Amino acid sequence: MVYVDTHQQPYDALNDLNRVISDHAVRMSEFVMRRYNLRFGPAKSGRDFIKRYLGEKEGKIVELETGKVLGTHKGYWFHTIGQRKGLFLSGGPWFVVRKDIEENVLYVSQGYDPDAAHGHKVTLMGFHYLSSDIWGDFVEQEIKFKIRHTPEFHPGVLRRLPNGLVEIESDDRIQGIAAGQYATIYDNEAHLVVASGMII
Repeated sequence: MVYVDTHQQPYDALNDLNRVISDHAVRMSEFVMRRYNLRFGPAKSGRDFIKRYLGEKEGKIVELETGKVLGTHKGYWFHTIGQRKGLFLSGGPWFVVRKDIEENVLYVSQGYDPDAAHGHKVTLMGFHYLSSDIWGDFVEQEIKFKIRHTPEFHPGVLRRLPNGLVEIESDDRIQGIAAGQYATIYDNEAHLVVASGMII
């Protein structure tokens, strides 16, 4: 096993390394599939794929604001924060705003723009610069950022936290903040992609 400190490597070297690893992964996958006579079967949807590997487990759908149980679902892993499709609840629209993974509970809020679906703070782990450290050992830095695939840049302040994590405090209300998504950090003029990190 080879460990590479990706934070200190030049972009071209990382690009070459990525290409080598990708080529190796494809060759190994083809070998394993031939060796064990595996075939990719036609999947009807991503849901079918998830169901095949994770199965189903019934859980509650709870209104966040009232604690009222509105219905059931077949596994939190079928739903993402901000999703409304597949909840099958009347009187909607209903949106997933929180998940309790330990208890397999989905929390939902009603309406197209519920307050519970928004936030001003995003905490990141695995924060790293994409090319070079342009800010040094910063405590606070004004930035622009994105957390979803939308075209809008959001203004905010990037802060280092004492526990080694990084936090973005947004000037705007951000919809659909979800753990596991990535935030892309830009300079304050939104001309340069500087860093990224995973939302926790």
